[in-house]
Amino acid sequence: MIKGRYTPWDESVLKVRTFEIQDIDLSDEKLCLELLKTNDFCDANLIYGRFLSSNLKIKEVLLKSGYFICETSLIVNLKKLDTYVLPSIYARRKLELSILDNTDYWKIANISQDMFKYSRFHEDPFIPINRANARMSQWVNDLANQDVTCLVNKSHSNEILSFMIFKLIKGNSIELILGGSKKGYELHSPFFWGSIIDYFKQSGYLKISSTISAANMGVLSLYQNLGFKIIKVNNDYHKHILI
Repeated sequence: MIKGRYTPWDESVLKVRTFEIQDIDLSDEKLCLELLKTNDFCDANLIYGRFLSSNLKIKEVLLKSGYFICETSLIVNLKKLDTYVLPSIYARRKLELSILDNTDYWKIANISQDMFKYSRFHEDPFIPINRANARMSQWVNDLANQDVTCLVNKSHSNEILSFMIFKLIKGNSIELILGGSKKGYELHSPFFWGSIIDYFKQSGYLKISSTISAANMGVLSLYQNLGFKIIKVNNDYHKHILI
């Protein structure tokens, strides 16, 4: 009826019991609504799930059950990299990129503690900002143990200024997972993104996809300027249960 999982990696930094809803079977809508209202399917203080914004049935039962829409996220992609032409404003200032060693992910985790403003937890007004920040930092540490790669741009003094963690999917496609520029170097990001795209094109990949927050207008504009198209819109639903 309601499928999901406890998320101890989120619980450890958010300091509340967390549960992620992964699927809702509406074949028995009345029973489903009752479970969502009473929270009997799990024992958690924060329950959340991400679903297509166009799924009005799921939207209806969640809103009726005390959930609110927290983050709206956009899935974007850029196809046909083999014929893609990087806009001249970015092509004129391509940055030097290198692959980060797995043992250095802690450096990214450190700078991630105060550089993000948008995420499913940053956009929840009932979650303290310091805990949302800690969650992003912890995510980087978790990614270090997964099948991902990280490209970075460094200063002359070998300081990481920008990073992009990504993974290979379906043979010739890339999914951008998490990236950005160190606080104070935000104006660096457009040229870093352009350099990332050029890197993947030169490496023979054909498609790039990513998920971004709709509230992050600066990044959304950057992706659109680079030619990305929005292909899907999701809503993140949250419910807080008082202890």
